[in-house]
Amino acid sequence: MICPNCGHDNLPGSEECNSCQQDLTQLDRPMAQNRIERSLMEDPLSVLGPKEAVTVPPTATVREAIQAMLSGGIGALLVVDPAGKLLGIFSERDLLVKVAGLPEPELDLPVRQFMTANPETVTAGDT
Repeated sequence: MICPNCGHDNLPGSEECNSCQQDLTQLDRPMAQNRIERSLMEDPLSVLGPKEAVTVPPTATVREAIQAMLSGGIGALLVVDPAGKLLGIFSERDLLVKVAGLPEPELDLPVRQFMTANPETVTAGDT
C-alpha cells in the first residue's frame, strides 16, 4: 500500500506508514462504485426480507435434512439444540463436499456429523 503522504510502499494491511506514521486505515476500506455496491455495504439485512429459518436437531438424519431442504425449497438448515442454541448449519455445500458419494446407509447418520459447526451469524439489523 502506497502512502499518499510520503509515497512509501508499505505492506498491504498496514495501519500506519512505516516511514511517516501516517494513518492508512481509511485506505483499506472498500469504496462503493455504484448504487448496488453501496446498498450491499450500507443497508441492513432486513431490506432483503429474510424468511424464518428452518431448523433441525443435531440428531436428525442426513436423509431427513435433505427432505426438509427439498420440501422447503431452501439450500441450508440451521442445526439447533433443544434450547434453540445454534450449533451449526447444514448446507448444500456440506452435501456436495461431505456426503455425496457415500454409501446410501450413511444418509441415516445424524446431521451433526456433516454440518458446519459454529457458523458466523448476522442479525436483520446488521449492515
